[in-house]
Amino acid sequence: MRSALALLLAAAAASAQNPLQPTPLEIRGRVVESSANIPIDGAEITVSVLETYHWRAAKRSTTDPSGNFQLRIETAGEYQVRAEKPGYTYDGTNPIRHTPSNQERVQVDQEHPSAAVRLVLVSAGELTGHVVDADTGKPIARLPVYPITVFWSNGRPIEVGHEAAVTDKEGRFVAKRLQSGRYLVEVRPQQFDKEQLLEKYSADDLAKVDNDYQRSYWPGGGGFDLALPVQVLPGSSTDVGTIKARKGPFYRVRLSIPADGCAPGERVLINAIMVHFIDAGGGGEADCGESVLLRNFEAGEYSFYVVSGSTEADRKRVILPVEVTDRNIELSVPLARGVDIHGRIGVADGASKPPLEKLQIQMTVMGDIQFADEQEPVSPGPEGRFRFVNRPIARTRIVVSGVPANFDVQEVRYNGGAVTDSLVALNANAPVHTLEIVIDDKPARIAGTVTNGDKPMARAQAVLVKWPLSNEDVFLSLRSTAESFNLPGWLPVNTASWLLCRRVLRSWMSRTCWNNC
Repeated sequence: MRSALALLLAAAAASAQNPLQPTPLEIRGRVVESSANIPIDGAEITVSVLETYHWRAAKRSTTDPSGNFQLRIETAGEYQVRAEKPGYTYDGTNPIRHTPSNQERVQVDQEHPSAAVRLVLVSAGELTGHVVDADTGKPIARLPVYPITVFWSNGRPIEVGHEAAVTDKEGRFVAKRLQSGRYLVEVRPQQFDKEQLLEKYSADDLAKVDNDYQRSYWPGGGGFDLALPVQVLPGSSTDVGTIKARKGPFYRVRLSIPADGCAPGERVLINAIMVHFIDAGGGGEADCGESVLLRNFEAGEYSFYVVSGSTEADRKRVILPVEVTDRNIELSVPLARGVDIHGRIGVADGASKPPLEKLQIQMTVMGDIQFADEQEPVSPGPEGRFRFVNRPIARTRIVVSGVPANFDVQEVRYNGGAVTDSLVALNANAPVHTLEIVIDDKPARIAGTVTNGDKPMARAQAVLVKWPLSNEDVFLSLRSTAESFNLPGWLPVNTASWLLCRRVLRSWMSRTCWNNC
């Protein structure tokens, strides 16, 4: 009896001396089908850890018949949890601005030893169609066509491509494993992915005209401005109808780069973009002082960008609009430095001076290529002066940030003249370039209350639309409240005609931005 009691006391003493064991770490969750919230059995779960800018798979599991999973984690840290299953995809959330619904990041540590996630998968959809020759009406076999989704970022469309579908002997195709959303089908030249820029070429190369399928978006059959997207629903098949592909001539451009615009032996960046197609064009690099031959240009309008130099200060370039009609063409593109723009922050008559150290001014080239170092904002000095160095002659947007709530930008003036929508068309013939930004402390204000029935709604966001809309970029006409609008709150805006109308905005967006703005 005494022996048993002694052993019990010894065990209790040993337990009191040992530190508490750390709580086991785990990630658990559930995977469901989006539309019906039905659990998905057998979905593959991958838990990855971030190592040197790359996600490395650390754990794998599968869901049970209830859609649940649970994984033990050995090391504290940040993890990415992803669900996949053949026949399913994620819900088509804009990948530019949102995390897809089938994955989530979590943090597990001793303070948060268990992380729970809910992941969503959607039954994949498909696109079908029939491709025929526009001239003969006969089906075209073995032709790759490309389903694409288009998302909008800062008022500009961005193409997101998917795996090509190839037509069968009857000209029919099926594009599978598509997430829900609005789609176009693109016909591309078959030579498009082959070498476009030739640094060595013959006289025969200069004279040759190629023949290939012309670019077109379907439904619509033309450029992006004529395209009408179709909706792919989860687990369904959508037919785009008959696509009439047409072959036509593709011309060549001989591009000469005079040596006086860059250093001997320097490589020059060349890019050509077709105006009415997203991401259409090509290019490459060439030696300064040499000429190159560019291929695969169907008739249409293009913008050519040729740039030398690696920093903002030494960069030289040319931005050249080019129209390709019915023949091969030759161009000479002398590179030149841009212009320096001297700016000043002014104050409206009778207004107080804003805190200059908080202001930042940015110049964004509209519709053209811009390097990262040219997108960095500048701040004014103690006297309100600032400077932009070596900027290209192009249409640019002036963005002023850091303006306190009780101030607004009353006006922007370029070389003494007021500009509209803060858009400046730089004048290549102007001897100097000046920019004046006038700040006022008497902004116009719009206030309101958002209710759900007769109850105030917290965390609602109000959107203001300037009317008429900017004809260059609708997003120049949009403003939104930065914080809750549930109580009478004030939003400083430029004195102008504004429209606050959810129905008009939604209608315009549905026509112009489809379902992803």
